[in-house]
Amino acid sequence: MEGAGVTVAVTPNLQPLTNNTLYTLVIMPLLTPAHATTLSQMMTNMPPGRTFWLALTSSTLSSHLQLTIYFPLLNQVRLAQCDDGGVMLTEIYQTGKSCGVLVAWAGRGGEQRVVRMGGWRWGTSTGVQELPPSYLSPLGDVAARHANLTGLHLRCLTIQHPPLLIPEVVIGGKGALHLSGWMGAVWNEIRARTNFTYTCVYPTDGKWGTRNDGRWDGMVGEVVRGEADVIAAPLDYTLQRSMAIDFCFQFIMLGYKLVIARPNTNNAMWTNFTRELEVETWGALAAVLVIAALVLATTTTLSPRESSRCSIADASLLTFGSLCGQSMFLNVNSASSRVVVLVLFYATTLFTVYYTCFLISNLTVSSATPPFTTLQEAHQAGKYTLGYESRKGLYHDVWRDMVTPVYHSLGLTSEAGLRQLLTTNNHIYIIDELLFKAEFSHDCSYLLLPNTYIRVPSAFAVAKGSPLRSILNYHLTKLRETGVVGRYAFTRLSKSGNCYDTSRSLQPATLSNVMTAFLQLGVASFLALMMVAVEKGWWHWGQRRRTNRTVYDSTSELREERYNAMNNYTTDG
Repeated sequence: MEGAGVTVAVTPNLQPLTNNTLYTLVIMPLLTPAHATTLSQMMTNMPPGRTFWLALTSSTLSSHLQLTIYFPLLNQVRLAQCDDGGVMLTEIYQTGKSCGVLVAWAGRGGEQRVVRMGGWRWGTSTGVQELPPSYLSPLGDVAARHANLTGLHLRCLTIQHPPLLIPEVVIGGKGALHLSGWMGAVWNEIRARTNFTYTCVYPTDGKWGTRNDGRWDGMVGEVVRGEADVIAAPLDYTLQRSMAIDFCFQFIMLGYKLVIARPNTNNAMWTNFTRELEVETWGALAAVLVIAALVLATTTTLSPRESSRCSIADASLLTFGSLCGQSMFLNVNSASSRVVVLVLFYATTLFTVYYTCFLISNLTVSSATPPFTTLQEAHQAGKYTLGYESRKGLYHDVWRDMVTPVYHSLGLTSEAGLRQLLTTNNHIYIIDELLFKAEFSHDCSYLLLPNTYIRVPSAFAVAKGSPLRSILNYHLTKLRETGVVGRYAFTRLSKSGNCYDTSRSLQPATLSNVMTAFLQLGVASFLALMMVAVEKGWWHWGQRRRTNRTVYDSTSELREERYNAMNNYTTDG
């Protein structure tokens, strides 16, 4: 800029270690009102980045010239005040031009903050006076040094979204809202650290913000139009929104999970001894036993080293006995038969160990075993219905007309949707994970499945290019790193209900647990009695038949003897 006496220099000592791009240092005097005007124009027209300004001034002129300059919140200006003792480096920033401040400067209303950064003193051995540990490095984050925002008043927008955000009407506040909940606690923590004030209200149309016909509505629209400064709500991060506003550090990841009615032992009383394996596994086990019995019968029959032959019936009984952990009654001498027996015992032992461990845990330890764990498994089962919360008529209509005729699956509230789990068989409800943990996790009637779906990052948002983004990001990052965010989450989210008494985690087996075994024993006993009756009747029928045949044969022989005797008598006569 001509006439301003501006010198541009690139200083090697400001070069970042991880980048080849040099920082640019703009050095200029600040000794006259013209210099002050030039500096104001430069800060207004040149965006912040890798450019720094070093204004050379004196301690006597500095205060007077500063009155005519507005120093933005995140400006990159350093003042080098020269006097007889040396040079003192300082930073100056203002929270705003007119924001109701404590000290007025030239009628602009922005309180100035002075941050000491270091200095040079004549006569020292190094020429540079080192900063005490309490001072921040000049090359650090500007937002870290400009932390005092006293006098800054923010216009914020919010929407109720428990448990993350619960706005509460301030008595006598003319519609202003106090923010509570998890995100509300984080917001108030930042406010306490920076000392700004705020007025939060609901958006005029009550919407989050979507783009319709080239115009944004909801909270996003009001921020874009300059009607608000910040969105203090869990606004979902989308590409379209990020092109209109700036999102802050995303310290919350929202997600949805499946909820079902908690299974109990009565639901699986008929499958306690079969649900340890899937249907395909049971089929493979049966095939292995059949094949092993056939191979064993074949090897014992064909091998010349075997002294006794094993029938298919005996081989089947032997393989089933090995499955039950019983020893064999057959003496095998050939190598082929021994290989079959060893492999059979090895396979059935592994199966028995797994089956027994699963069965013992299932019968004695209180645990809820869901019929499925993922949405894909529920879909493959083909017998479940899915519901979710929807307050808008459009979602009801789309679900009813385009997706499925199960219109009753949609609930106007989460409470109604969860109650439907207890009254409708094979029903699934999808819900916000944080909402369930905060409001319903104490109710042991429901079971939250582990997998998470539709994960969306959420965060505060400000206007495009707003310096507030850097300030909020700095404090959000620090709160996240120091565990403050996690502490607020732990205290705001209610603990899960103690659905299982840990002092009685090992429960005695009830009748419903072993009903299948008793039923199998009863059916087997009944079949055995029926088979005994059939065998007895068959044996008696065979005996009578053999007796009748013997009598008939005896009568026939007697008749034949008499006939032969008569023939002999006639011949002799």
